[in-house]
Amino acid sequence: MLRPPWLDSRGVLRRANKFIFIGPPEALDYALSIRIPKSNVVSFSADGAGITMIMARLSKSMKAYQLSDRRYALKLRN
Repeated sequence: MLRPPWLDSRGVLRRANKFIFIGPPEALDYALSIRIPKSNVVSFSADGAGITMIMARLSKSMKAYQLSDRRYALKLRN
C-alpha cells in the first residue's frame, strides 16, 4: 500500500510539515483516516455562505502567514 508523502515510514506525520484540512463536517472521518489531527481540521458549511466565509478566513490566514504572524492558523477559526 502506498503511503501518503506527509507520513514517515512508521505512518507518523512528518514533523517539518503542518497540514490544515479544510472541508465540510462530513469530511472529518476522511481527514482522521489520513492521520490529520482533529486540531488541524477546519470545517465549514458547503453552501454559498459557508464557502464565502471560509475563503475570507483563508485569505486572512495567508496574509498573516506572509507577514510572519506565527498565529496565522488561528485566522481560519474566527
